[in-house]
Amino acid sequence: MNFKRSFSIFFFCCIISFSVFSQDVAVYFTSMPSDLMPELEINRKKDLIDLYRNNEKAVVKNMLNGKVTLEKMTDNFLSLHSDSSSVEIILLPLINDSKVICITKTVCAPVCDSRIYFYTIDWKQLEMKDFFSPAIASEYIKENVDVNNIDFSMLDMDLFEYKLNPDDLTLKQTYNTPLYLDKDSRGKIKMILSEKPIVFRWHKTKFTKDY
Repeated sequence: MNFKRSFSIFFFCCIISFSVFSQDVAVYFTSMPSDLMPELEINRKKDLIDLYRNNEKAVVKNMLNGKVTLEKMTDNFLSLHSDSSSVEIILLPLINDSKVICITKTVCAPVCDSRIYFYTIDWKQLEMKDFFSPAIASEYIKENVDVNNIDFSMLDMDLFEYKLNPDDLTLKQTYNTPLYLDKDSRGKIKMILSEKPIVFRWHKTKFTKDY
């Protein structure tokens, strides 16, 4: 970790350490700015939380007339699912008892592809590179594979899916591009690419690969 990044994170933690951190993820979910999830207004968010806490089926209609389900909610984690997309929100601990909000948004059309974002607890967006460096496609190539005779031109896009685990604060990154290929091409490429996700673990200020 270089000095510039260390100072930036320290400064960030010093600022937000003056805030109150007893609030759980539900509070931040309802306070989320509307432009981050415009299809789900604040009253529908509150309805989802109330239904879940009352052990009822937590399903509401969004503003696009689709159904949104609150699948899981703990003190630090919340996951939502709709017809073809999902959202995960997790509170990650930093130094000085401060926190950062991490969000994954996944769209399946039909192959799933994700984006990941980081925010302060008052919803100011942070640079992803300060907290997470995603794996690249070549890192999924199996060991002892001769890549010189392999045609990678069929992999003309990168589709990655992210899944958070609130129990051990890990992030799984799966390379989904092979699922986009036709059956024959998929069979060829699966011979050289690992289907296992690459796992990252949260370490105080950053997700790092869990070797």
